[in-house]
Amino acid sequence: MFLARSAIGELHWDCHLSSAATEGFQQFSRWIQDLLKSYNLNKIIVGMEPTGHYWLSLARWLSDKGIEAVLVNPHLVKKNKENRDNPPSKSDRKDALVIADMIK
Repeated sequence: MFLARSAIGELHWDCHLSSAATEGFQQFSRWIQDLLKSYNLNKIIVGMEPTGHYWLSLARWLSDKGIEAVLVNPHLVKKNKENRDNPPSKSDRKDALVIADMIK
């Protein structure tokens, strides 16, 4: 799940990416380019939890594209999510929102 937050706090959601790395990265790249163009931006920062091994390929791809990636501690994401709304239910949308708040 990906979420973009503008400097003034506007939220822009995107759906899950394809499970195929190349296709998913191409979808993500198009989304990033659309955001940069739509909002006349010259930079984007991507925040992610480094869980499992899934983040490694994305982090490497972002680095190759010159896009800054910020890794956030999964424990802190969980704690911030609990502070936001007491039930610690797992939700990709909720995680994306918390991560966006943590890196702004």
